[in-house]
Amino acid sequence: MSKNRRSTPQRVLVFQGGGSLGAYEAGVFHVLYHWIKSSLSKSETIHCWLKGDLVQVK
Repeated sequence: MSKNRRSTPQRVLVFQGGGSLGAYEAGVFHVLYHWIKSSLSKSETIHCWLKGDLVQVK
C-alpha cells in the first residue's frame, strides 16, 4: 500500500441470523446505505460486500 494514501473513515456492518431476521436486516441495510450515501461528498464512494450462508442440520 502506498504511504501517501490518505486515511479515510470506514464503516462496517455485521449482521447475523436468517429467515425473518435476515429480511429485517436487509431492510436495515437498505436504509443505512442510503442514509450514509447521502452524507458523502462527490469524491467519496461506498463499497458494499454482502455474504450469506445457509446451514441446515437434520
